[in-house]
Amino acid sequence: MNQTTELAVIRFDNRNGATSWRATGYFCGERVRRNFKTREEAAAEKATLELKALQTAGGLRAATTLLTDEQLREAESVFRRLTGRPHSLSTFVDYALANFREPARDVPLATAVVDYVATKEKQYAQTLLSKRQLRSIKYELGTFKNHFPKTTLAQFSATSLLAYLERGTPSLKTYNNRRGVLSTFFKFVFRKEWIAANPIEKLRIIAFVIAAARLRRLPPSSQPSSWRMWRPSGRAYSCLTLRCASLRASVLVCFAAKSRACSRRWFASMLG
Repeated sequence: MNQTTELAVIRFDNRNGATSWRATGYFCGERVRRNFKTREEAAAEKATLELKALQTAGGLRAATTLLTDEQLREAESVFRRLTGRPHSLSTFVDYALANFREPARDVPLATAVVDYVATKEKQYAQTLLSKRQLRSIKYELGTFKNHFPKTTLAQFSATSLLAYLERGTPSLKTYNNRRGVLSTFFKFVFRKEWIAANPIEKLRIIAFVIAAARLRRLPPSSQPSSWRMWRPSGRAYSCLTLRCASLRASVLVCFAAKSRACSRRWFASMLG
């Protein structure tokens, strides 16, 4: 079918002697002849039909809606992002409404650190925390605050925290000490609803990956010193106990007996 659109505005003399202006031509292959009293009205009709023709050619269609132009553009953008996904937009919206928590406000990191340290000082006064632990918390969070002097809590992501934790190529022990302090800190601010999600939670498996990678690069002098068997839930695992000069304690790494694949869940639990 011919879908050509060719329109024009012409003067038309009626049989009764009155003059009309006609929008005439072809709209999407169909003959159009519409009369109007003025040339402006005919020109407006011609423009309207040409716009509809462009929309039809581009896969667009007219629809009555209560949405604003900005809301329509946002809706179209969201539907394009959902192309190929098995769930509908309503499913994602329902999940977000049920689980998303808006932060109370955009809290600066420095303010949150002061509040958190004050809480830990109260715990120290109640003998719930040792002096060494309090000193370690103050030092680590002071370094963290100086590293991000103008950052708010909402700006932190797993990527930025990982870069901070890995600064200076730390040992596994140092890495996990840093992660431990930041983990309790971000749990504190999450409970206060200063952040919508806890970014440190995504670093648990990352700690496991770093450990496994570093063990593969150990020199011969730091090879496993002893082997023992460990059987969780009736399954046999080979566990090596490794002592390294850079670590204060032994590092336990669990390998599946057959596949030699690391047990991520178990190792992550050992890291705390």
